[in-house]
Amino acid sequence: MTTTLLARDKYDETVQCLKPGTTQTVDISGTSAAMSNAVAANTVVIRLVATTNCFVKIAASPTATTADMPLIANVPEYFRIDENQSMKVAGIQMSAAGSLYITEMS
Repeated sequence: MTTTLLARDKYDETVQCLKPGTTQTVDISGTSAAMSNAVAANTVVIRLVATTNCFVKIAASPTATTADMPLIANVPEYFRIDENQSMKVAGIQMSAAGSLYITEMS
């Protein structure tokens, strides 16, 4: 696992923060769609935010269904993923089409 040092504020106290990296976009519709490229091998945290309520699945070869984890529109969520596992994210709409943004965090 990659070791990351937490940033420090002016009082030398640690601040939990992550640096954004590559962002991929998935078009959300009534059919499951997954990101084209897996996240970088050393990524252990991803940020998801969607423009529409949707269901998401995180796996090596994901297909999202309405039985998967719901993601509420315009509310960023952070997820820890397994390092070096070629992880991808797939999404499917709840009721309206939109976009799902997946950002690698370090």
